[in-house]
Amino acid sequence: MAEDQPSSEPRQDQLFIHFLPGKEAQIEGKPWIIHSRKGCFKVGRVEFETVLGMTTGEKAPEIGSKEAVCNCGVSNHHLAMWGVVKVTKKKIPKCGDRSVGIIRRLDDDVVETEVNVQLFRERISTLQKEVAEKHKDAKQAHGRAQRLDAQLSKSQEKLSAANKEINESEGKINNLDLQLQQMQQSAQSRNRDLDNLSETVKMLRSSTAGGFQKTRNPQKSEVQYLSDSLSKYKRKCEELKGDLKRQQTQHKERLSAFEGRLEGSMRHVGRASLQQPQPTTAAPRDSGSIQGDSGNIRRD
Repeated sequence: MAEDQPSSEPRQDQLFIHFLPGKEAQIEGKPWIIHSRKGCFKVGRVEFETVLGMTTGEKAPEIGSKEAVCNCGVSNHHLAMWGVVKVTKKKIPKCGDRSVGIIRRLDDDVVETEVNVQLFRERISTLQKEVAEKHKDAKQAHGRAQRLDAQLSKSQEKLSAANKEINESEGKINNLDLQLQQMQQSAQSRNRDLDNLSETVKMLRSSTAGGFQKTRNPQKSEVQYLSDSLSKYKRKCEELKGDLKRQQTQHKERLSAFEGRLEGSMRHVGRASLQQPQPTTAAPRDSGSIQGDSGNIRRD
């Protein structure tokens, strides 16, 4: 049977390494096995730090023979070498944490060993790729941040322009309301004058009724003059009322047109603010609240 962990003491002996077939080894994450006289170890990866006398094997040594190192059974196609095994946990790119069998040569009498430079080069290349990817991600994030800042600045400019337009429009609305109040007061004053004049004519008519003949006299001429003046004044009041109604209608039309423009501006500002992720500035009042304010200002 194959052991999962090696002995802690150094050992140097004949090693056989080969791939483990079957789904169980793949699921376990240990598709390689290292056979030695002091134990057999299933690992997820094999790394060669130093090697000596490595050859490929095309036929497994028979169990119990001099060449065999264990009773597990070695695959026909394998790698054979001399060295020391050390099993440890390492993080493998794209695979996560795996058990790794590290092979190295420990022999003071043997000087000529070949260092596996290619392994270290692969490690350096992997680290360089990771650093390049991190740098690329940071550069992309910086670019996105700059674009978001530009969009935020544009949205703030549009919001400031909209607020300025709202303030100017509110001032115009206040002026129109003041003019409308003045016109209403003027109409009320004219109506009072008309009522007073009507009362005066009634009093004159009642005082002269039955006491005069149909002949021409100065008092009847005065009553006729007052009556004609009253008729002219009534006609003038009717004309003023018509002018007042027309001005009120025009005022309502201007208010409706302004509310339409204001609602369109706020929708445009709302769409621009929604495109930025989580703006830090205060959100503008929605069109419904602004219409409500305009409705409070409007007087029918």
